[in-house]
Amino acid sequence: MSHGWTGAMTLLILVPVSAGRAVANDEAVIALWGDAAWNAAACARSRAADCQAASSLAEAQSLIERYRIAAARGSGTPLKTLRVVVAPGVHRLTQPLEIDHWGDARGGPTLLIEGAGEDRTIIAGSVAVPMSAWRPLARATLLDPSAATKVRVVNYETLTGRRATRKAAGELFGQELQPVAASLVFDDRPMTLARWPNAGYAAVRDAVPTDHGGILVRFSGSAGPHELPATGAFISGYPFEDWAYERIPVSRDETDGHAAHIAKGATSMGVRAGQRVIVENSLAELDSPGEWFLEESTQELYFWPPAVGAAQGAGLELAVADLLVRIKDSADVRIEALTLQNSLGEAIDIDAGSRIEIDHVAIRNTANRAISIIGGEHVSVRDCLLQDLGAGGIYLYGGDRASLRPGGHRVEHCEIRRFGERIKSYQPAIRLEGVGNAAVSNYLHDAPHAAIIFSGNDQWLEANHIAQVVLESDDAGAIYTGRDWTARGSVIRNNFVSHVHGKTGAHQAVGLYLDDQASGNTVEENVFVDVNVGILLGGGRDNVIRHNIFVANRSGIALDARGVTWQSAQTQDRNGTLWKNLTRIPVDSPAYRQKYPHLAELRSDDLGLPKYDELRWNLFVASGGIDARDAGYFSWKESENVHVGWDVFKNTGTARRDSPQGYEIDARQLPPSWPTGYASRKMIPN
Repeated sequence: MSHGWTGAMTLLILVPVSAGRAVANDEAVIALWGDAAWNAAACARSRAADCQAASSLAEAQSLIERYRIAAARGSGTPLKTLRVVVAPGVHRLTQPLEIDHWGDARGGPTLLIEGAGEDRTIIAGSVAVPMSAWRPLARATLLDPSAATKVRVVNYETLTGRRATRKAAGELFGQELQPVAASLVFDDRPMTLARWPNAGYAAVRDAVPTDHGGILVRFSGSAGPHELPATGAFISGYPFEDWAYERIPVSRDETDGHAAHIAKGATSMGVRAGQRVIVENSLAELDSPGEWFLEESTQELYFWPPAVGAAQGAGLELAVADLLVRIKDSADVRIEALTLQNSLGEAIDIDAGSRIEIDHVAIRNTANRAISIIGGEHVSVRDCLLQDLGAGGIYLYGGDRASLRPGGHRVEHCEIRRFGERIKSYQPAIRLEGVGNAAVSNYLHDAPHAAIIFSGNDQWLEANHIAQVVLESDDAGAIYTGRDWTARGSVIRNNFVSHVHGKTGAHQAVGLYLDDQASGNTVEENVFVDVNVGILLGGGRDNVIRHNIFVANRSGIALDARGVTWQSAQTQDRNGTLWKNLTRIPVDSPAYRQKYPHLAELRSDDLGLPKYDELRWNLFVASGGIDARDAGYFSWKESENVHVGWDVFKNTGTARRDSPQGYEIDARQLPPSWPTGYASRKMIPN
C-alpha cells in the first residue's frame, strides 16, 4: 500500500530543487510567505526533491489541494509527509487557512504545517494601524472634556476594508458563541470596550417591569453612568445569578437618560436588584486609558492608548478574521511551532478530525475561545500557551455516548491563562464532553469562572495545576460537572487546586463541584489548598472520594442530599434535565449495564438518595473537614478521614500557610492504620 503521492503526473507539475535527487524522508515541501532567499534555504534544509514556493495563502492552499487529489487518485511517487514550512515574521489573514478532506487516501501522507517557533512565526487575523492613520479628536465629540486630548480616531472601514456594526443581538447565558463585530489589540493585549464603571461592577438599584414586557434598570450610587446612547449600549455582567454572565442590549430610557430599558425577551433570566453589572459600548464612557468605541454610522473608531507618552498607533491591531484555521473531515494533520493571534471568533476549528496534533502553538487575543474540537477521534493539543481569550480555551467533544466508544481527544502540558475575559461564566480553559477524553498536566489560572468543565462518560482529569480561578463567581467550581445521572466513569486524580475564593462574600466557591446529583466519579489523590470548599458533593451516588489532601480550606468536603430535599421536585420531573438524559441514554444496554451496574436500576432504587458513595482516607491539614449539610444520608469513618496540624509537613518553614506546596507529608504524624504512600507524596503541582 502506498503512503501518498508527489508530482510525477499530468495534474501537478512540480519543480525539483535539483534533478535526480531522491525524496528526503519521503516528503515534499511548500515554503510559504518567504522571500526568494529564504525559500531556497528552506528547500535546501529539507533536502526534498519536490519543493514549491507559495507567496500567498491561496497559492499554498491550491498546492495542498493538488497533493490531496493526487493521493486520493493514487498517482505519483509515494509520500509520507507534505511539509508546509511557514517563514518567520508576521503574516496576516482575512480568511482562515482551510484544510478539507485531507487524509481521504487511507495510509496517505501527513500534512505538517510548521513555523520557525512561537516567537518567530506569527499568523494574525488583524491589520496593523499605522501612526499616520490617527488624528486628534475634536473636544466637542465627547461628553468628558478630559478625554479629548488623549483619544485618537481612525476610520475602521478605510483601514480594514469591511464595515463593522455594534448592533449585536446580545450574548445571553447558554447561547452559542458568535464572532464579534470588532476587536482591538494594543501591544499584544485586548483593549476594553468603553464602559462604566472603569473597574469592578456597579449594582442594580432596581429592575422594574414595563407595560410592554420589558425591564427598566436603574443603578445604585450617585455617580451613575453618563447619559446612555439611544441604542447600541449593553448591560453586561451578572444581572440575575452570580454564575451567569450575560451581555444584554439596552436602549436609553426617555424619561431618565441614565437608566436603561431592556426589551421583552432580551435577557434569558431577568434582572434582580443588587446584582453586579456594567454599562458597555457607550461613547460617553470612553474616559480611561485602554478603552475604545466604534461609531457605526461613520465607522469612526475612538481609542485612548493606555501607555502614557507612547507613540499613537504603536502596536495597535484591528481584528478582521472570524477564524484563523479550519480543519474539516480530515486526518493526519499536524500544526506546530507558530503563534495564532487576533481573531473576531476562534483561532482553530476542528470538525470531524482524526489524528490531528496541535503542538507548541501559542494562541492569544481571540474574541471567543481558542480551539474547538467537535467529533472525530484522537485530536491532541500539547505544549501550547493560550492566553487573553474572550471566551474559553479548548472545547472538546469526542466519542459516542450511546455505545461508550471513546473519542481519545487530549489536552496535555498546556498553559491556559486569562481566559473568559469577555464572556465570564461557563467558558473554562478546558471543556470535555462526550466519552473518553483527557486533560492531563495542564496549568490553568487567572479566570473569573471554572478552569475545567466536564460531562459525559469516562473523562480523565489528571495532574492539572489550577490556581486563581472562580475569581468573580459564586456557586461555581474550579472543576465542575453535574445534572446527569448517566454521566459516569470519570476520574479526577492527582490535581493540585489552590486559591479558589470566589467573589467577595462568596459562600460556595469550590475546588471540585459535583453538582446536582453527579454520579459515578472517582476522585483521588488530589490536593486542595486555600479553597473555600474543597469538594462539594451535591447528592449523587457511586462517587468514590479517597486519598485527597485538604489544606487550609473552610470546608474540606461538603455533602448534601438535594435529590430528596430542595431538589426533589426536579428529581421527579419527567420533563426535566435529569430525566431527559436518563431517557436519551441507553442505560439498559449491555455496555452500560456492564460498566455501571447501579445505573440501570436507578428508577427503582430510591431515586434521588445519595447512595453507594465512598469517603475514605482523606487528610485535612489545618482545614475544615467533612460537612454533611443533610445529616443521616451519608456515613464515613472518622478514623479513615483524619484531621492533622501543620506539623504533618516536613521542613515546613515560615511560608507554609501561604504556600504549602513542596512540603512532604511526614508519615509519622499519621495514624498507624493510614494507607502507605503518603510519606512520598509531595505537594508540588505537576
